[in-house]
Amino acid sequence: MTDNGGNIRKSTNNGIACGDYGLVCRTCNGAFTLNGKTESETQLCLKVFNPLGKQIYSLDKIQVNGTYSQQIDLGAVAPGLYSVVVNIGPERSVQKVVITR
Repeated sequence: MTDNGGNIRKSTNNGIACGDYGLVCRTCNGAFTLNGKTESETQLCLKVFNPLGKQIYSLDKIQVNGTYSQQIDLGAVAPGLYSVVVNIGPERSVQKVVITR
């Protein structure tokens, strides 16, 4: 379940607690933070896609349980609108990040 901002919000799916996650800094220079909290152990995957749809960054199969914070630095990417796909357990959220220079 997501809110109007695209953040994954507390929900359960077949008894699995998915959690509460969001991005800090929707307009940035290529660095942002993924913050969240889960009610039980689950798996997180994050993928970032450039404006052409090419995957440029990924974090795969990260085990999380409780509070989680991960700094993401895309490096010297071109300015534009990037898609950030976050999978937490069975839940999926797609958020947009504007990269400026």
